[in-house]
Amino acid sequence: MKTISLSFATCVILLVTVSCKKPKAGFTADKTEAYVGEAIHFFDNEDMRKNCTFTYDFGDGTNSSNNNSNLYSGSGYYGGNNSNTVYSDRNPSHIYWQPGVYEVTQTISIAGNLEKGKSKQVSEKLSVTIKAVTADFTTSHTLATTSDVVNLKNTTQGGDLSWWAASGYGWTFANTTDPGQSYNVTAAYVGASGTSSHSDEVYLTFNSPGVWKVSLGIGNGYYSTWMTKTITVN
Repeated sequence: MKTISLSFATCVILLVTVSCKKPKAGFTADKTEAYVGEAIHFFDNEDMRKNCTFTYDFGDGTNSSNNNSNLYSGSGYYGGNNSNTVYSDRNPSHIYWQPGVYEVTQTISIAGNLEKGKSKQVSEKLSVTIKAVTADFTTSHTLATTSDVVNLKNTTQGGDLSWWAASGYGWTFANTTDPGQSYNVTAAYVGASGTSSHSDEVYLTFNSPGVWKVSLGIGNGYYSTWMTKTITVN
C-alpha cells in the first residue's frame, strides 16, 4: 500500500489555488421569449458569491442601474427589499418596449485582493426575443339597427396588458357618415365601475344611423397598437 503525504506548505498552496480560482459568470431567465410590456426576470446562477457586484446590460440601451429594471425581491432571491447592497442588482427584472432580439450581458465584478489587489470582471451573454402586441377585439354585430345592443370584447394577446389603460387609449367610436353624431352612442363598460373606456368589454347602442368606426387602442408612452372595425347601423 502506498502512503501519500503532503507537506503543510503544499496544502497551503492547494488552498490558495482553489480560493483564487477564476469565478464564472452565468445567469438564467424565467423566459427567453416575451411580449412587449411583459417583465422578464433574470437570476444569477451561483448560490453563494462574496465581494461581488453585478451589472446587466439589457441590449436596448439600458442596464440594471439606469432603467426601469425592477429588482426582483421574491422569496429566496436578493432584491430591492434586501439591505445587503452588494447584491442589489444580482437578480433584476426588465421590460422591453419594442419587439426584436436582444442580447443581455451579465458582468460580475469581483473585489480586489484576489491578484495583488486587482479586481476581476467576468461576463456572460443570453439572447431574448420580444414579440409585438397587436390590438384586437371581437364584435357581436357588423350590421345593426339603433335598437340593437352591440357587444365588444378585447381579445388582445400577449404579456401583461395592465399598461394598456394609459391616457389617450381605450375604446373610441366615430360616425363617419355624420361626424356630428359621433357622440350619439350609449356605452356600458364592464368592470372599472362601469365607466372606464379602458374596460376589456363594452356594450354599445348606436343612437344614430351611419357607418361607425369602432377602435381599440392599447399603449403607453413607450408602445402603442390600434385596431379599428366598421359597424353599419341602419
